[in-house]
Amino acid sequence: MKKAVSALLSVCLLPSLIACSNHSTISTDTVPSSSIANAKESKIILHDQRKLSQWFKTAKKDGPTGRRIKALENIAMYYNWHHDSNIKEAKEELFGNTPLHDNLDVVEAAFREASVMDPYDSDLKYSLASTQIFHHEVPEALKTYQQILKLDHDNFKARLAYALYSKAEGHEQDFKTNFNQLEKINKTRANDYKNRLKDVERIKAMKINGQIPNHLPDNGSHAFILLGAGLSDQGKIQKPLLGRLEVAKKAAEKYPRSKIIVTGGSPKEGKTEAAAMYDWLVKSGINKDRIIKEDMAMDTVENALFSMDIAEKQKINDITLITSASHMKRALVIFNEINKDIYNNRYRKMTHIAYMNEDQNKAEKVSKDEEIAIYRDLIRASGIWVFPGLQR
Repeated sequence: MKKAVSALLSVCLLPSLIACSNHSTISTDTVPSSSIANAKESKIILHDQRKLSQWFKTAKKDGPTGRRIKALENIAMYYNWHHDSNIKEAKEELFGNTPLHDNLDVVEAAFREASVMDPYDSDLKYSLASTQIFHHEVPEALKTYQQILKLDHDNFKARLAYALYSKAEGHEQDFKTNFNQLEKINKTRANDYKNRLKDVERIKAMKINGQIPNHLPDNGSHAFILLGAGLSDQGKIQKPLLGRLEVAKKAAEKYPRSKIIVTGGSPKEGKTEAAAMYDWLVKSGINKDRIIKEDMAMDTVENALFSMDIAEKQKINDITLITSASHMKRALVIFNEINKDIYNNRYRKMTHIAYMNEDQNKAEKVSKDEEIAIYRDLIRASGIWVFPGLQR
């Protein structure tokens, strides 16, 4: 599945590729690059759909258990990535007795079935619990983590997840009990997470800033990092991203020597979020030489991983995040974690400018769902994958 995703990204990110059909070559001089990318993308999706049919057949027929479990993992990852997949097909082919309303239902059903086949595989159960977290089924996820801990009392990642999501649910005693157990399993690692949680609390208490600061460095060592948001199915910029772009334009005009890193993959109609942001900023008068495209990130954790790597290579000391107010605190938690954990740069100053997509008072409050998302992405950013061995 990773190869399929990698291929899909390669198609969408290389506008000079030549589309081929029945060994005939179509000149890129006469065909728009988006049409070429779309043709390639359609070919890959068709190939993936054929593989999906084979995975359904493998999962439901008599055969080696390992092969059937692998097919179920592939089905889960397919529906995790292809958000417009045919849910009816999944129900007819394999999950007839399971209510399926969206893609996550299919992912959950696949990991649940795999866990039944091998009830002693803690990674399969961890993947199931992660799906339940994405689905906002926190009580169910806590039960799944408990199943893991019955199998492996010292499973650090399951106990960490159980502790943090218990805290989000308001079960403070469960949080304390499980964190005490983490210290017995690995005191150094547990203390690292205690420090991370202090950073989370500090960021949660921060006031969201919607104004362009007056005293940012403008000496070439500073960059604005603009986080992407989903494009329309036609590859067009939508309101949330437009608001962020307007903030970025004003900030870039005020600080003409600062770089702008635009980060976001998730291609639609052959165009990534980063490409759309780049084009908009250039058309709005920002010098293209100031803009750096990061067009591989598929979510906020990857926004941080890939754009911070660019910042390091560009010798950028200080950064200013630009995203929506409702997204800002989670983004700050993730970028802070990547900066401290991977680059260990205590001297990097991190500021922010929010596109105020909601009332200031509402933006200041962290909802229960957003707190759960913060803990989820903190765990991911610290190196623990939501689907072990499959997806970060």
